[in-house]
Amino acid sequence: MSVYDIIQTDIEKTIANLMNQNLIINPTFTTKNCKFDKISSKMIESKMDKTKTYVTNFLRFYNNGEYLFLLNDHSMVQINYIFKQDPGSRKQYVTKANLNYYPNPGLYDSELLDALTSDIDLNEQVELWYELVQDVEKDFTYRSNYIRLDFSDADKDFTELTHPRCHIHIGLNDNFRIAINKLPLLSDFMDLVLFSSYIDDWKKIRSDDLADLTRFKSLMLSKESNYPMLTKFNSVVTELEEMHYLFKI
Repeated sequence: MSVYDIIQTDIEKTIANLMNQNLIINPTFTTKNCKFDKISSKMIESKMDKTKTYVTNFLRFYNNGEYLFLLNDHSMVQINYIFKQDPGSRKQYVTKANLNYYPNPGLYDSELLDALTSDIDLNEQVELWYELVQDVEKDFTYRSNYIRLDFSDADKDFTELTHPRCHIHIGLNDNFRIAINKLPLLSDFMDLVLFSSYIDDWKKIRSDDLADLTRFKSLMLSKESNYPMLTKFNSVVTELEEMHYLFKI
């Protein structure tokens, strides 16, 4: 199976599994958003505008439908895998990728969830946000668990240790950047999202694993040794980065 097919199949299976677990709503994945050299969620202007607040960015993505699916609290996930073909073997590999988790800034407020489904324009939505009892511009709990995973094999995007080829951002401090041991499939990225932000849901779907940790360890070791190589690198981190701070997924 090609790298392209591995990623697409994993996306489809992950969405189906999360739907069966009643953990997500409104999946939007379609081959219409995919090309021979790209698999992605809907993209219009999906980059974070750093001149705008997190709230405004979130609303722009939400209103444009720029997500792969929503979680039940209306947080969203975006993906983008870009491929190249090796001229010698003609095999495809991932040359650039982004996997993003955007937590709903009104995570704990039912009024805000209602507003997201209302037919009002962006300015009205933003104004409503600022009318909430909790000030979302100052309360870090509304945005501290934003997760962005980036990969690029371009030389211009790589500086050993300080800007690894594959790294993860957690929170809105753009300088929080830690090397990650591999470019993950969506299924593993979502396992991280659930573990870090929805631990009760994670424990529920992992109940069999938690009941037998020895078996769980064996499964994890087997998975690690057989993980598909999605990029042109045997390892996306250097030996020095592996010895330094490293995030495992």
